[in-house]
Amino acid sequence: MTFTIFPAVDILKGRAVQLVRGEASSAKVFGSAVEAARRWKRQGATWLHLVDLDAAFGKGNNASLVSEIIATTGLNVELTGGIRDEPSLQRALATGCARVNIGTSAVKRPDWTDEVIASYGERIAVALDVRGESLATHGWTSASGSLWEVVDRLTAAGCRRFVVTDTEADGTLSGINIDLLLKVAERTSAQVVASGGVASLEDVYALAQKADKGIEGVIIGSALYLKKFTLKQGLAVAAGRMKPSDVQVPVKKVTESEVVGVEPEPPEIAEPALRDAIEPATTPDIEPAVPGDLESEIADDPTPVDIAESDVTQESTAIDLIEPDTTPADSEGN
Repeated sequence: MTFTIFPAVDILKGRAVQLVRGEASSAKVFGSAVEAARRWKRQGATWLHLVDLDAAFGKGNNASLVSEIIATTGLNVELTGGIRDEPSLQRALATGCARVNIGTSAVKRPDWTDEVIASYGERIAVALDVRGESLATHGWTSASGSLWEVVDRLTAAGCRRFVVTDTEADGTLSGINIDLLLKVAERTSAQVVASGGVASLEDVYALAQKADKGIEGVIIGSALYLKKFTLKQGLAVAAGRMKPSDVQVPVKKVTESEVVGVEPEPPEIAEPALRDAIEPATTPDIEPAVPGDLESEIADDPTPVDIAESDVTQESTAIDLIEPDTTPADSEGN
């Protein structure tokens, strides 16, 4: 079975950011969201997992930017964030995304969710944000009902896919909760996409080995942005073209403002395809300029910046960027 890696692009005020456990105050900026998407395409992505954090936090939305990313990259996009009623669903679908994820509303509005699943089939996935054996909703601030009851109900309603996030592991690089993922996969006929905690190529390999058990892919965010391994390496491991032991990836020491460490040298191997797959993270992708590219592109391995220190817009302060209003919001993502 095919195993898919979904590089995550979490969008806040047009920038690619990463959060820890979904907490807005933990956001670090990794440059333009458009350029992040282009970078993952250059490294071989076929799918992206886009999270509209502004929509999730009830602070507007990035629908036009999502449409631009889809149009300019041609990639399949799984879109999540703030999809809680018919208008927000239609806005998300109108971006041209291949699939949308419904989170809190799958628990809070079961009848509407069942209707959406029946109407749109494969274009609908349900985000299961798990804390213990309960579901976390409203930006992961509340626990709402039994995981297993919701899985059973949505499976009976015809849900084709669950995106399962261990909320305690999300953004922490602490490793995957494979026991949780396998329990969900065993419980349902739907496919399972893993999210949260991926830290190494060993995690990718372990998940890919379970593709025949119903785990069809994994969303990866922090591990790629912080250069724990490259997307090309992850794709090669997922496809079975190499094993994690075929390449040495040093553990990076991450400070608040930079990532430091010695990048690995590619081992000597005979097959060119494998040599390309384990290209070290600092090797830039070289390609002709694309008409319409932004005047100042971010590097293929951008340095993270605390969002409180970044100048995202002249009009917005850091608190404007990261402080949600009082409107309950979904914030599913990696």
